[in-house]
Amino acid sequence: MNVLFLTQSMSLQVFYELARELGDQVPLGKVGFYVSGSAYYRRFAAEHPDIESGAYVLLKEWELLRRAVDKKPDIARLRRFEEQLSVPNLWGAIIADRRLIWGELFTLRLDYKPQFSHEQLLSITEDVFTAVEELFDRVKPDLVVSFICVTIGEYAAYLMAKARGIPFLNLRPTRVKN
Repeated sequence: MNVLFLTQSMSLQVFYELARELGDQVPLGKVGFYVSGSAYYRRFAAEHPDIESGAYVLLKEWELLRRAVDKKPDIARLRRFEEQLSVPNLWGAIIADRRLIWGELFTLRLDYKPQFSHEQLLSITEDVFTAVEELFDRVKPDLVVSFICVTIGEYAAYLMAKARGIPFLNLRPTRVKN
């Protein structure tokens, strides 16, 4: 069984341990991680150097964003993704990720000045969807596991899993009492 985990900050620890436990129960093939949150990832990788050993297939969101902002978007490629994924447009993936609109520190301060231009958002979308498609092709997941779908990469992976008929487990937190 091949599994792809979509992680945000500390959920990397949870899904990393889940992959190890799951591997003790059933034979695992390839395990991939889509990782957002570079600061947490650096701390995690220092404590768990095997994450960088090649045993896992990794896609680091911050590297995609850094690369994409200086490129021109390929509108034809974006349209192909819309057709392939059976969606009228990919704007939902952008809107799902509030950091793209309001910046990475949006939870601390709300600035209505856009973080990226429209062209940059299209370029980011193209690069993320292309990289997620390549991640799916490398891992060939039988299962995709996520924790709340709030990044552009998670949204792209959700659409990709749905289009390919791959089960997608989206975990949600809940509060009991206060």
